Amino acid sequence: MACKGKPQAASQRLSFAGTMIAAGLAMAMNSAPVLAQAGREAPVVCEAQQHSTDMENSFRLLGVLGEVLDQSYQLIRQGRASSSQLANHPFEAITAVLDQAVKQLLPAKKAGELSEAETSYLSLLAEARQKASRNASLIQQLTVLPAAFESKIDRAGLAKLASHSKQVVAGYNA
Repeated sequence: MACKGKPQAASQRLSFAGTMIAAGLAMAMNSAPVLAQAGREAPVVCEAQQHSTDMENSFRLLGVLGEVLDQSYQLIRQGRASSSQLANHPFEAITAVLDQAVKQLLPAKKAGELSEAETSYLSLLAEARQKASRNASLIQQLTVLPAAFESKIDRAGLAKLASHSKQVVAGYNA
């Protein structure tokens, strides 16, 4: 790896990030609603669990994780995930794991210790974290019922207020 400054520290952080990606991918493959994908990508997970620090392999693992997260999102969105899959989803845990990996690499980026490839790696890592977070958020929206709020608001008054606001806005646009 072409690191400036403290190559040992940056290298250790990248190794840690690779381990975190492997853990995130393993969690996604074992629990996510992408059951068919898990069978196709099993060799990648086995390689990931060997904690390889090779950048090419790490980029590939991030790509696979991103695909699994995207496919999971589509299945959840389409209503094709079972209630047990939604209840036992791994996405919050994956988000936490990837967040730790990002936090390990940010100081090296800020210090200018990461190469261009390693900076791209950090961007992909942050993107995977965002996808896992997006999936967890969607599941929360689907499964957590909002609290009901009873109000004694005057509905006729509210309608008049809305009508008045419309007229005011129309006056600004004229």
